[in-house]
Amino acid sequence: FLENHENDSTISCITISPTMMEEILKTESDKNDTIVDVISKLKSMKILTTTGNGEAYYDKALETFEKSSRRYEHLGVFNSEREDYKIFVRKRRKTIVEMTMLLFRNDQFAIINFTGNIEPGFILTLAKSVSQTNEVRSNNRHQERSERSTGHP
Repeated sequence: FLENHENDSTISCITISPTMMEEILKTESDKNDTIVDVISKLKSMKILTTTGNGEAYYDKALETFEKSSRRYEHLGVFNSEREDYKIFVRKRRKTIVEMTMLLFRNDQFAIINFTGNIEPGFILTLAKSVSQTNEVRSNNRHQERSERSTGHP
């Protein structure tokens, strides 16, 4: 996807290399053994974001993954009125070696890609985190609408 949009100024990409992952491990080492274990198995992380046209980019990226269905397996989905995310994985034998999450929210689009030895528990934790963030946003929007209609916080 990124190769097809190299000259697109509305796309930003950040890559966290294996060296940076090692630095993260050093700073996290005395905090949480589970996090350290998960991070130690990751090789890299790439985050791609857009500044508009989110739905069009989301559709293009989704089409790219669907065309690559022999290489990537669709693992999960979350859809709501304003938000979508889909998770795809690539396996080598039975081991997940790449996980990509496509996110679309309020005309913003992002791809988060992890490579390494990815545990299913990590994917579940990440998916729950996104779902909880969505629930908090939904509850905040509901509360804001309620406050606007009643004029009281």
